[in-house]
Amino acid sequence: MKLIDIVDRKHPGVPWVDGERLPWNEPGLSEHILLTEHLDQKHDRASRRRTKIIAHVDWLIRKLRLKPGQRMLDLTCGPGLYCHEFSRRGIGTVGVDFSPASIEYARKTAKEENLDAEFLLEDIRDWEPRKKFDAVIFVYGQLNAFKKEDLRQIMLKINRALKHRGGLAAEICTENYPKKTYETIWYTDRKGLWGDFPQICLEEDIWDEELNASLIRYYLINSETGEIKYYSQCHQFYSLKELFRLHKKHGLRPARIYGDLEGKAFRRDSRWLVMISRKRKAL
Repeated sequence: MKLIDIVDRKHPGVPWVDGERLPWNEPGLSEHILLTEHLDQKHDRASRRRTKIIAHVDWLIRKLRLKPGQRMLDLTCGPGLYCHEFSRRGIGTVGVDFSPASIEYARKTAKEENLDAEFLLEDIRDWEPRKKFDAVIFVYGQLNAFKKEDLRQIMLKINRALKHRGGLAAEICTENYPKKTYETIWYTDRKGLWGDFPQICLEEDIWDEELNASLIRYYLINSETGEIKYYSQCHQFYSLKELFRLHKKHGLRPARIYGDLEGKAFRRDSRWLVMISRKRKAL
């Protein structure tokens, strides 16, 4: 990519057309973000801090009615931080993610602690359930990170993975979450999110009202070599009515909704929604 390609880019960009997901499966990026973001206990940007995860797992065990000896599936599990906490409480877990560094870390921790936790290096869009589970978690807005047609297939897989009356906990970014504006930002760093090299990042945030979706475009310039890389990230947003319909269409009956993973009450202006549902029909 050249600088002129940035100047001549399509404007405005369209979510799911001019970008989709960050390449977490790119080995170098996967390893760097694991070390600088996922495991950093000073913030909750890529993964949450352990104190929060412990509180979330305690709450999820109660709401999903899980008991020691039962099994739980974590979709887009990252470095397995939720799986590890469930397993420390006697619940067997399987985590699926397509980030090589994250899965390597998850497996290493499980082996060191002798946890009943298995981790699969797969894209959940290609993954197929091979076992039945008492519960599935799909947290930290990952439901929003897939285009609608992919999400429908993922929801079908969740149905197939759950035992009858098994529970799903989906933590979703609501329509209050995005800025819904067009914005450009640039920043520099000696080393940062994208790698251990001096960098200039040109960021473009795009909101598409018709699609109810956002697109973030990143043009990353290595200020030593002049190399330019392009990354993108999209998020799809849904009304409460659409989310209820999505779950019911895939054999899941929503039971309760909350404002976070510790049981905060959901309000119409909440930026997060946690939906607890139960499998009622096999598909």
